[in-house]
Amino acid sequence: MLDKTRLDAKRLDKKLRGLLAGLLVALLASVSACAGTGDGPAATIRIAVQQQNFSTIPLTLAQDLGFMRDEGLTLDTTVGQATSTMTAGLLGGSFDLQIGGAELLVARAQGAPLVAIAGMCNAPVWSVVAKPGITSLGDLRGKTIATSGPDSVSTVAFVATLKHLGVQPDSYHQITAGGTAERYTAVRNGQADATILSSPLEFQAGEQGLKNLGSLTDALPRFVAGFVATTEAYAAKNAAGLQRFSRAWVRTLRWMHDPANASDLVTRVARILKTPEPVIRQAYQYWLTGPRASVLFPADGKIDPAALDGSAQAFVDNGSLKPGQADLTGFIVNDYLDQAAKH
Repeated sequence: MLDKTRLDAKRLDKKLRGLLAGLLVALLASVSACAGTGDGPAATIRIAVQQQNFSTIPLTLAQDLGFMRDEGLTLDTTVGQATSTMTAGLLGGSFDLQIGGAELLVARAQGAPLVAIAGMCNAPVWSVVAKPGITSLGDLRGKTIATSGPDSVSTVAFVATLKHLGVQPDSYHQITAGGTAERYTAVRNGQADATILSSPLEFQAGEQGLKNLGSLTDALPRFVAGFVATTEAYAAKNAAGLQRFSRAWVRTLRWMHDPANASDLVTRVARILKTPEPVIRQAYQYWLTGPRASVLFPADGKIDPAALDGSAQAFVDNGSLKPGQADLTGFIVNDYLDQAAKH
């Protein structure tokens, strides 16, 4: 009888161990299935960006590195629309987020219910290139400059930079050539003497005989060039999703600032932008090492309020904003970044 009791106990113990093992496997499978879903269900965020270049690499790297996927987010990215078209889409509900510049301050001043939820470029990431023979920004007096339009953020930053250097707007001539490629072509074809280019085109231009006159950042460090914006309505309804986005965004910016990732960053960005690695390496060394790095891509993901004030003032000086419209109270919303930092 005793032997039978012991045998039954052994069988029960074996069954219990089997049951526990099964539960453990199921638990691990559940954890594995949930990995990368962040604090909520999988979601898609529709985001618009005018172009892919070195200044917008936080957006592309956040996806390429899998940081958005780790938060359970898929970014449905639209590239190539004009800023006004993207903003109309954002306000109309076609997009959830927009990578925008200080032009959005004008839209907000006109009543658009926009808020900025994360920083991208706290300084102007443009350079000026010119035909041979022009060696400095001061040499642009009397020259023709190809721009994307008098009220575009790159033009406003350019005009503010030259003013800072003592070169007044009435001392040179502006022509509206269009986007980056069109402006670049205008200089190469002789229609213009100089233009403003997004990185890394300034380094490619140098290889093709044009003169790189330097970046606007060096003369105008207090000017926000780009940030992530959304509508007040979307933000109110999607706080959890924006926290997850913000967590991936900051993770990306910190990854970019880590020197240990330099080689990986160059390889990835060269592939994404379809640009030779030596050119991207020049852009990396210029923008992400030394003093420019700390003012350009904010490691904490936050917009520099003083730099945004500088942008607003430049738009006022340009005539795109009235002095009373430069009040930015409530425009920067750091709630999602702050909440993301707690997790």
